[in-house]
Order: sequence, then structure tokens, then C-alpha cells
Amino acid sequence: MMKFLLCLWLAAVPLVSFAQTGSDVDDLIAALAPVRQLQGSFSQRQYGQDNALLAESSGKFRLLRPGYFSWEILSPDNQLIVAGPQYIWHHDRDLETVTRRPVTTDEEMTPLQILGGDEDALRKKFQVVRKAEGAFVLVTDIDDAQGE
Repeated sequence: MMKFLLCLWLAAVPLVSFAQTGSDVDDLIAALAPVRQLQGSFSQRQYGQDNALLAESSGKFRLLRPGYFSWEILSPDNQLIVAGPQYIWHHDRDLETVTRRPVTTDEEMTPLQILGGDEDALRKKFQVVRKAEGAFVLVTDIDDAQGE
């Protein structure tokens, strides 16, 4: 069983007033709804069995709705992933390689789906916890999300 953790801070985004009766996932959806472009930083952790930390990364992201997204990993390695409506480009700066592949709807697209406004993917694949005003933590069990 592998868990995926994505921390999302929306401090630079003009946020709507959240109703106190709404759930955290509804608050995140409401915050993302008016956003047409967004940039920020991320931290990501992947956990294995017994909650052992398997991998940790951090970097920057940029979003232009609908359909354009970049995910730049700055630590521990240096990679740039750019997605458009048809293709995903992956530039591994350390290995000096670039690959291009068609966009799919598989698990690798989850951050893009969430930030791109896929409400269904957010509700089905993540538990959303609001940590502070404009700060959300998204957690999913990858095996459960894949139906295993």
C-alpha cells in the first residue's frame, strides 16, 4: 500500500469566503473554481507500508486553465514536467533527457486533474483536510484509488 500526500497552499489566490458548514473538499473546490491561472510551490511525500517515508520532493508549479500545467521538481533532483491538452513533456535536467507522451487519465495525472478542476477526481481519490486559511493537505491511498 502506498500513500500519496500533496500539500497545497493557496495564499496568493484571492479566496472566496468559505461557509462554515461546508466540508474541506467543498472549500477547496470553491477556492479553485474562479482560478484561471495559478503558481506556487509544493511539497510531496510518498509513504509505503507502515507509513515509512519512501520519497520526498519539492518544487514549483504553474497552471493555466484549461489544460496547461507545469510541475518543476527542484529537490531532490531537477525535473520539469509540462502538460498541455495533448502531450506531457518530461525534461530530466540531471539526465539531460526529454520525453513526450500523450495525455492519459491514469494516476500520474492526479495533481493536474485536481488543480485543473476535476472535481470528481478530487472527491474520489483524496481526503482533503484544511489546515489553515488557504492551506489544504490532500491524502490518498494509491492502491485504493486503483481498486486494488
